[in-house]
Amino acid sequence: MFEEDRFSLTLNTTLSEIYHQADSCRRTVERARERGRIFEQFLPLKDYTDILLTGCGSSHHLAMCASFGWSEMLSRPVVAVAASELAHFPEHYLERGSKPLVIAISRSGDTTEVRLAVERLKREYGARSLAVTSDGGSLGNACDAEIVFDECIERSVVMTQAFTCILVGMYLLVDSATGEQRAGEIGQLARLINDSVLTTENGIRALADDDGISRFFFLGSGLMKGLSDECALKLTEMALDTAFSYRTLEFRHGPKATLNSKDQVIIFPVEAERPHLNTLVAEITATGARVLVVDVQLPEFTDSRVATLINSQPEIRNPKFEVFRPALYAHIGQLLAYWRAAARGLNPDSPRHLARTVILEV
Repeated sequence: MFEEDRFSLTLNTTLSEIYHQADSCRRTVERARERGRIFEQFLPLKDYTDILLTGCGSSHHLAMCASFGWSEMLSRPVVAVAASELAHFPEHYLERGSKPLVIAISRSGDTTEVRLAVERLKREYGARSLAVTSDGGSLGNACDAEIVFDECIERSVVMTQAFTCILVGMYLLVDSATGEQRAGEIGQLARLINDSVLTTENGIRALADDDGISRFFFLGSGLMKGLSDECALKLTEMALDTAFSYRTLEFRHGPKATLNSKDQVIIFPVEAERPHLNTLVAEITATGARVLVVDVQLPEFTDSRVATLINSQPEIRNPKFEVFRPALYAHIGQLLAYWRAAARGLNPDSPRHLARTVILEV
């Protein structure tokens, strides 16, 4: 497969990292207890008025996905906030006198806004903080402790396997603080991710190669909103494509008006909104746009503009497993962006105007 790629070495870097995410996640699972011991210094979590997950770009999207798993397992609100917001408007998210715990996520460990957020919350709120990185970097020096996911270090500019690997690690981290009650389910993720990549890639590549599609719209709510945002970002970064992300039902309140027959909508459904899915799909197809629904059968629709990507593993049908599904589907946006870029003659491992680490002069 790789030898045929136009950009050989550079393209192989990104594609290889996408394909290695299941193996990276397997190693993440193996190291769960080691990292859980590092996290013990922040327990008990009930001592904090707020638990905030923060990052920039893909790391923020990862935090959005992880926050729902943390909320469910801790039975309390856990909020994901972009680091640039926390660094400059913390009073909007925290009451005076709050005692927050901040989980600061940065692949490189050198993202300026993440460090600024940690430093300001420590200075003004006495926040405790944990750095979560894959490369190490200077963020660990600003935090009380650091966990380095060095099994998913990436050479490419665009974050792919590290997104999935660290997301699984975040599930394991909070599970370690709650008696490892979900360890069995999380432990299956590496195998399920591998199976999901294998069973969905042909459908994803067909979309990527379709030059009749001019725009992509990703829809996801709740735990899937961060994934929806991430998929749109991957297409923007790698393929320089026009891609948008909206909350699933919010899409009906305005954005739907822009649809036409050259648009592709991809929906990541959540169980809470399942009763409204058929209505949404019907409204989308009425505009002439095409729709792809991930992991939900739609026998009611025989229209050729409606398609599904189905993951056949029985484990994910359990409603309790839903909170972990973002880790299963991150590859959809990654592979779609990779193959879309390759079809356009672009090098997805070297996107224009972007750097692997984003630094601000402060």
